[in-house]
Amino acid sequence: MVDEKIMYTKRTQFIIDLLKTTIHENQKQISFLSRQANHWEKWLQVEIGTRMLELGAQEACLEAGPYLFDDRRKNTVYRINKNYKNTRIDLACRLKGERKGRIVGLELKQSKDILGIKDLLGDMVKAQAIASNSWEFRALYFALFYYEELKGKYKDLQDELVNRKDIGGIHLTFN
Repeated sequence: MVDEKIMYTKRTQFIIDLLKTTIHENQKQISFLSRQANHWEKWLQVEIGTRMLELGAQEACLEAGPYLFDDRRKNTVYRINKNYKNTRIDLACRLKGERKGRIVGLELKQSKDILGIKDLLGDMVKAQAIASNSWEFRALYFALFYYEELKGKYKDLQDELVNRKDIGGIHLTFN
């Protein structure tokens, strides 16, 4: 059973509040864009980055990096085959009152449904492959945005994931 009274760290609570307020205040735009064939991840990054600054973050930036990969660490097959040497993180900022070098990163993934979690897991592998001498994050968060509910055999998995408070599962719906 999941404890409903989880105490999040200051950084985690900042990210949860950031995502909730950004999504809540852009419901009409997200509802419209989710029905389009294009990818709206970059637009959402700009909205979230702007909200970071409004909530008191310092030094917010899109596509932070580049961060070098450590060849000895596991990476995704795609990145190995393409011989990628570095990567970027979608959003990064320093929270108010934090010392320099205390960067909070946020990697976003947009997908039709929760099965986009596979791509999000690839981003986690990518982040793990960043060389330690290139790593400047105090915390790194990952968020998946999707717009279609699953039916059938994956519905139970979807419901379990979006309702997990211990991993920061947030489930917001739009009309």
